[in-house]
Amino acid sequence: MMKKAVTIILTMFCLSAFAQRKAVIADLKIENLKFEDMQHNTLNSDLLEVGKMSKFTLKIVNTNMLSAIPVGTSKLKISLGMLCFLADDLQGANAPLGDYFHWSVYRDAFSQTVITGELYRDLPADFSGTALFNFMPSKAGSSTIICQYFISNHKSPDFILSDPNSSNNIISSS
Repeated sequence: MMKKAVTIILTMFCLSAFAQRKAVIADLKIENLKFEDMQHNTLNSDLLEVGKMSKFTLKIVNTNMLSAIPVGTSKLKISLGMLCFLADDLQGANAPLGDYFHWSVYRDAFSQTVITGELYRDLPADFSGTALFNFMPSKAGSSTIICQYFISNHKSPDFILSDPNSSNNIISSS
């Protein structure tokens, strides 16, 4: 009987805490995946050279003009495919959009380089910023770079983020 009472009380507290979370609705989007050489000349993604340093940029936008994107509600994930590797150190002052994202890099089960950006500061209302990454194709062949913005609500005790148009949260290029 005591266990049942404690379970009911804990459930009520958890539901109460969840109900107190504030809803934030914002349209996050990723756009303009572009490739350049180190002299800022535009490159065709089909003609990148093995062993030659290149860079790609992508634009991250919060189209909501009133609400910031709360910390702990979203992540950015970039997969470089199996034929490319990252040539940047993503820590410190030179990190792409380092005022808002902490970056980590790992190899997944398919040996793809995966970059994850954890939002650690509120992304301002009406934000628009460009992230630049240096990379190098390591083998000849076909590969795909995929950039995704995830609504995760994984570390936000105060907010629940919703995105009414998730179709613009992913961009890719072969």
